[in-house]
Amino acid sequence: MPASDEGLSHERLSDAELDELRGEVARWRSAATGRWASAVISSRVERELRDELAEALTAVAGMAEQLRLARAEADNLRRQMDDMRGSTSWRVTRPIRLAGESIHRARQAR
Repeated sequence: MPASDEGLSHERLSDAELDELRGEVARWRSAATGRWASAVISSRVERELRDELAEALTAVAGMAEQLRLARAEADNLRRQMDDMRGSTSWRVTRPIRLAGESIHRARQAR
């Protein structure tokens, strides 16, 4: 008797017992296949979600850079406006601007 067969009974199984074992093997195979399919799907979904997250993070980084540039431009424009309003020519022409605004309002009131 081979060493691997030690302790095993050499009884023949009945057809009913064989059918029961075949059914159990089929159930185990089905369960294993289902779990494998779930693992494959989960892996695919996880990979897709990681890809989407990477794309979203790239988009956010791009938007953050656009926001930084827009803020820098706004700051630059504010400085230019402050410089213009603080200039001598702006102060000297103030009466002319006020007169122009008064004329504009008077025409709209008609």
